[in-house]
Amino acid sequence: RSHDAAPPPSGQQRGHIHSRQRRRRLGLYHDRARQRRGSA
Repeated sequence: RSHDAAPPPSGQQRGHIHSRQRRRRLGLYHDRARQRRGSA
């Protein structure tokens, strides 16, 4: 697994921040989908 290996510090920070933004967007989309399902 390449993920287990420790990537460069700069890459790690960039990836971490990017993953946080992606998680936020995914969470919002999931919440909307849940609301739609509940309404429907």
